[in-house]
Amino acid sequence: MYLMNRLIYRLSQKMRLVRKMAIILVAISTLSGFAIHAAAGKAQGLTSTGLTPLNDMSAADDYMGEEGGLYGNGVNSLPVSDPHWIMAEQAALQVQPRDSMGEVDDFSGKIGFISVGMSNTRSEFGTFMSSAHAVKSNAVVFANGAQPGMTASRWADADLNDDPWASLSVAVGDAGLTAEQVQVVWLKQANAAPQPGEDDFPVYAEELRDDLAAISKKIKEQYPRVQFIYLSSRIYAGYSTGPLNPETFAYESAYSVRWLIEDQRIGGGVTGVNYQNSPVLLWGPYLWADSTSPRSDGLVWMRDDLSGDGVHPSSSGNQKVADLLIEFFTTDQLTGEWFLPDDTHIPGKDCSITSVGLTPLSDMTTSDEYFGEDGGLYGSGMNSLPTTHPHWEKAYQATLQIRPRNASGNIDAISGKIGLISIGMSNARSEFGTFTDIADGEKSDEVVLVNGAQPGKVASEWAGAGPDSDPWKFLAEAISEAGLTPNQVQVVWLKQANAGPQIGEDDFPVYAQELRDDTAVIVKRVKELYPNVQLVYLSSRIYAGYSLGPLSPEPFAYEGAFSARWLIQDQINGGGATGTTYQNAPVLMWGPYLWADGTTPRNDGLVWNCEDLTDDGVHPADSGRLKVAEMLLDFFSQDPLANIWFLPTFYQYLPGIQN
Repeated sequence: MYLMNRLIYRLSQKMRLVRKMAIILVAISTLSGFAIHAAAGKAQGLTSTGLTPLNDMSAADDYMGEEGGLYGNGVNSLPVSDPHWIMAEQAALQVQPRDSMGEVDDFSGKIGFISVGMSNTRSEFGTFMSSAHAVKSNAVVFANGAQPGMTASRWADADLNDDPWASLSVAVGDAGLTAEQVQVVWLKQANAAPQPGEDDFPVYAEELRDDLAAISKKIKEQYPRVQFIYLSSRIYAGYSTGPLNPETFAYESAYSVRWLIEDQRIGGGVTGVNYQNSPVLLWGPYLWADSTSPRSDGLVWMRDDLSGDGVHPSSSGNQKVADLLIEFFTTDQLTGEWFLPDDTHIPGKDCSITSVGLTPLSDMTTSDEYFGEDGGLYGSGMNSLPTTHPHWEKAYQATLQIRPRNASGNIDAISGKIGLISIGMSNARSEFGTFTDIADGEKSDEVVLVNGAQPGKVASEWAGAGPDSDPWKFLAEAISEAGLTPNQVQVVWLKQANAGPQIGEDDFPVYAQELRDDTAVIVKRVKELYPNVQLVYLSSRIYAGYSLGPLSPEPFAYEGAFSARWLIQDQINGGGATGTTYQNAPVLMWGPYLWADGTTPRNDGLVWNCEDLTDDGVHPADSGRLKVAEMLLDFFSQDPLANIWFLPTFYQYLPGIQN
């Protein structure tokens, strides 16, 4: 009988295209108002199918030759000595908060947790997302990638660049995640309109298993840091009298999951799924119960838990699944480590700390003082240099060399480019990213913006890394992907900090001096790798007084401005403490100064409200990123040196300069 069913299954594979066309016709007729099963609705008296939930079956129980237990042999959870559990335990250790590049970042990293599935999955996971915020770690970020109508076969057959995978990528991005941060998947799937007789057990279940295998492999390909796929099968569908996904097929989908996990456990099996081409596969919550007959843990599915078609969950059904998901991820031995709140991930902020009592450097005069240091970005109360200053003259001459250049670095007024890149850490990346968005239409077409700043890559990491390793390697790749060569990079915006300064040990001027020294190494490396860079514009940190964590608190965020000032003064003075000169570094100038004392307006009105910062009080929220982006745009558009090359057609108005 098994061989006969396998033969039927193989023949049915050849008929899948025909069946999919039939499903499409059903969908079209539904939209037209005369769906084949529109009047089917819910059966009013079908309160049991007589089937036993898989997790209530023992090794001695039997369904078509298959014993009970989610993992087989009557087992619903694996012993810790099982090799598959050991693989899962090792994978769990890799689920950690990560930055956008996939590097571990305990302070501001994210654990992307996504759903993959069809309409039921989407509504259930959506309710779970709303319900789980109070119990999950702040580091866990949800993305609901399940999509109505996108059954298992459609996910399995689609190219990664097409829907539903393309829409999943959009959902991941909209959640503020990168592919490198996605680490956990809840996968719940089914196929539409199985036919009694033709798709009887094990045919439909095997076909679904094979589709789930293809999906698991594609997840590994698309999201290489995913460690787990937690699988669930369907809820009860006995109330439905329509063809979409009736019983016994909803019940039998649990075997699809079990067989797929078994394939991975034995090294490939029928589907070829192993630990190399797929994340670790485990059961998530098992959702099926035989209608109003309570299973051993009390779960039932009432008529009101299903919508009018008897297939899709109602609001109470969605909440039921959401509660099962919450119970699973908060109590499971492997999931609790990353899912539950952990204050080391995101320390939080205190919105009452609206001031630290410091005066912005740009508001300080020559008579003002901070530990012996006077005011002004350039010192002596000066926020800008007079045109007679030798350093300003150096900057002007450097500006005249910023011209559209071809790949070889030669001036090319027709098709040349001016590369403006960012270098920095996570804040710099998000702020420059927003600047890139709003600068289009304002900047010259010749100016190409490249976001080379990288989350977690603080000043000491840039300074300590070799030119062929990250973060410099990533920067080179970003420049190349933007269509630039190193010879076309001519301007840098640099904003940096170092992580975890210690009160007492790193008090002024210790932290500021170390940051200055690291920044000096960075600008010298810029000169080495990008010889046509003429100017590096420096900015220091935004307000960090709301932060309760150790990442980059006050007054260290404030004191970063002195690091920038001292480095510029070293260059003006012929080298100074850092040995930075006009020969070994581009000309260094202040870009926009970003710090203000919380809600106390500085002279130009800038304030930093609590909502301008994310939950850690360090990284800018959307409004904070926009503030910095607008200050960057104002600076490059209005600064008398920057606007020469940044604004469209500005060169034609400059005496002696022609494009």
